[in-house]
Amino acid sequence: MKTIEIIFKPTKLLDSRKYGSTLELGQELVGNMQLSNSCVSWEDCNGQQWAFWIGDTAELVEIKSRGEEADLYRFFLELKENYEYWGFCTITEIKDFCRRNKIEFNVTKV
Repeated sequence: MKTIEIIFKPTKLLDSRKYGSTLELGQELVGNMQLSNSCVSWEDCNGQQWAFWIGDTAELVEIKSRGEEADLYRFFLELKENYEYWGFCTITEIKDFCRRNKIEFNVTKV
């Protein structure tokens, strides 16, 4: 499972907080996001595990990771914004979409 490190802001809580949790909506946090489903994992100071989904329960602030996976996700975001791409962040789906729409597949054009 490929992940990248990001900075994100929680926008909605689906679970209740345990006593002593420091989690607040809107604060910037660092977590690891799965490329396959944009799920961000984060653990607060008392060990409570949290999951957020970019675009649903969290907002992406910055991609901290470097490298091919991070470049792929940047390209995925560019496709969503500029070409109304609704697929998943998988190389096969992105390549198919680019081929059908005559878009150059290039994950290093950050």
